[in-house]
Amino acid sequence: MQRKEQAVIAYEIKLLTLLGFAGSFKLCVKCGKKLALGAHVFDATRGIICNSCMKDVSFMSISFEEIKILSFLQDASFEQIDKLVLTEEKILSASSKILLLRRQHLEKTLKTEKQ
Repeated sequence: MQRKEQAVIAYEIKLLTLLGFAGSFKLCVKCGKKLALGAHVFDATRGIICNSCMKDVSFMSISFEEIKILSFLQDASFEQIDKLVLTEEKILSASSKILLLRRQHLEKTLKTEKQ
């Protein structure tokens, strides 16, 4: 089941990227600096905000490891993604960020989403 969920997340992030809704998981959306180790926040309307810019921001926190996973899923081929092994916890974490992106930009919940 994990492989299937991983493929679905990869498909969703690639689709959102092609539609222009995913943004970059490599640069801070406020200052444009490359993201590095440290605390960051996830804003579904804009993207990742680095620790230097998040002073007055109160969004969902996101770890650097989560950023690397989302970035990989966004950029890698499906052959490369198929070789990736993620834990169920990491899949759920990535899925929650993609769900926020999708809901933000579609402005509704899909009928196929698990309740």
